[in-house]
Amino acid sequence: MLNFVWQKILNKKWLISCLLAGAILLIAIASCNPMYTHAALQKTLTDQLEEQMLESGQYPAIAHVSGTLSESRLEHCYSELFTSYEKGAEELAALYEKEAVEKVTLLCSGEVNMKLDTTRTGMSKLGISVNHMFGIEEHINIIFGELYSEEKVDGVYECIISERVLTSLGVVIGDVFTSEQSDSQGQPIKYKVVGVFEASKENDLYWVNDPLDYESDFFVSKQAFDEIYMNDMLYSVNVNYYAVFDYRDIEIEE
Repeated sequence: MLNFVWQKILNKKWLISCLLAGAILLIAIASCNPMYTHAALQKTLTDQLEEQMLESGQYPAIAHVSGTLSESRLEHCYSELFTSYEKGAEELAALYEKEAVEKVTLLCSGEVNMKLDTTRTGMSKLGISVNHMFGIEEHINIIFGELYSEEKVDGVYECIISERVLTSLGVVIGDVFTSEQSDSQGQPIKYKVVGVFEASKENDLYWVNDPLDYESDFFVSKQAFDEIYMNDMLYSVNVNYYAVFDYRDIEIEE
């Protein structure tokens, strides 16, 4: 019987070879199917994230931690509170098990009423947020005026603004504003607009929010922000940490 089967195989060796090759190919396709399916789904995910980014104008892979340093928490050391927020941001970023391509820290005062020191038709009090972004100097071009000074100049804190502030609020370089807030000596805090900035390059992941979105914001140096808000903690401060990841590294299992 076996000899008969063997003779049949020898007489139809090409047919048997084709059947064997077909079986091998079928097994190979069945084995590789999960891999190709995974690749197709991964490509679909990446395409969808890119489409979402184009439609919304927002980068799709950002972890954000925010909190408030409040004057009501003076029993705590400022540095300890600040460090706790930093630690929380790092822990959140670690959950992604990916290396962040950019990390951004934004400090802001929230809306503060300010009044222009000189009379100008149509401008009364403005609601302004006083901000500082760590490392902002490395990510901007000053298109009008100059960068702020680290220290007070003639008793006034210098600040820079986005182009949007020029158009939306009518603020111009050289304007001096007096805040409704006072320093630890009870003196009103003054700000002078000295420059207008733009992002130094397109698609810079540092700008988790477009510079033009800061339409009612004054940006000051870190030293100035510390003197105004951090050293004495007279007013609340909003703290925002952003960790930006490469969305192309996000896998469908995540």
